[in-house]
Amino acid sequence: MPANLIDELDPEMAAHVRLLQGGAVPLATSTIEEIRAGARALRARWPRGPAMHSVEDSSFEGQRFRLYRPTAAARLPAVIFFHGGGWTLMDIDTHDAIARGLAEASGAALLSLDYPLAPEAPFPAAIDACQRFTEFVAEAAVAFGLVPGAFGLAGDSAGANLAVAVALRLRDAKRARPRGLCLLYGAYDSDLERPSYQRYGTGELPFSRARMEFFLHSYVPEPAQQRDPLFASLHADLAGLPPSLLLVGSHDALFDENVAMAERLRAAGNAAQLKIYPGAIHGFIEAARTVGAKLARQALADCGAFLAETLGNPEAG
Repeated sequence: MPANLIDELDPEMAAHVRLLQGGAVPLATSTIEEIRAGARALRARWPRGPAMHSVEDSSFEGQRFRLYRPTAAARLPAVIFFHGGGWTLMDIDTHDAIARGLAEASGAALLSLDYPLAPEAPFPAAIDACQRFTEFVAEAAVAFGLVPGAFGLAGDSAGANLAVAVALRLRDAKRARPRGLCLLYGAYDSDLERPSYQRYGTGELPFSRARMEFFLHSYVPEPAQQRDPLFASLHADLAGLPPSLLLVGSHDALFDENVAMAERLRAAGNAAQLKIYPGAIHGFIEAARTVGAKLARQALADCGAFLAETLGNPEAG
């Protein structure tokens, strides 16, 4: 019988966890600037993602964004990607390899945004910025060399939370509608009492209940807002959303709310697939870069196939 949670993991995931532990910056004794710098420094040492036909940085409302084109096609469907990091950490550089991987797997152009971070920009500032950026990209599709109307939203962890919030906002505003949502181990609630938190959020694995509490207090400092359906989207009216693919590792503190979110999406009349990756942790897609983990590479392929199908992309494959 496994002596600890790491022994329960897929062996490649266990190796990835040890790499993360070697570069961890303690939350309790570090400033937000030190935590951000540590996250950037750790990922700067990892191998780069796949080559692209072109990569271009630009600016929207003072925030950086990056456009990846995996092929030379004149017009491509688009994936608008929101990075994870608990709404407080990370940027388009820490998630460059993930963005490249999703662009390669889907065959679509991918746009990644440096949305404003908490605590400097608390809820709902990131949602506001991501919605405006999405509308900007949809309206400027021809100028970007994109297929008009053929876009999807994707995000990992906090980025998946933002993708759902933007989809809800666009639905209610009757604005440009994404064709699909690719949601990697998203955060959909403020309830930290679920069994998966009790089992996998103890601190033995990199993503813990204490870490989520830090993120919550940074991004949504007002307790009443922690039940706002744009944050706790598990409690939102989810009717009328596009097809969704939800991916989660079996050993993720957010496992239970991902299962619940898939069920809620289906109950609201939406097409929603849930894929569970045995022996994988929260944030496991990064392991494609660190140790070439098969589970992480499979997740990228699954996302790519879903996005290509929902976006109608003949270039994928």
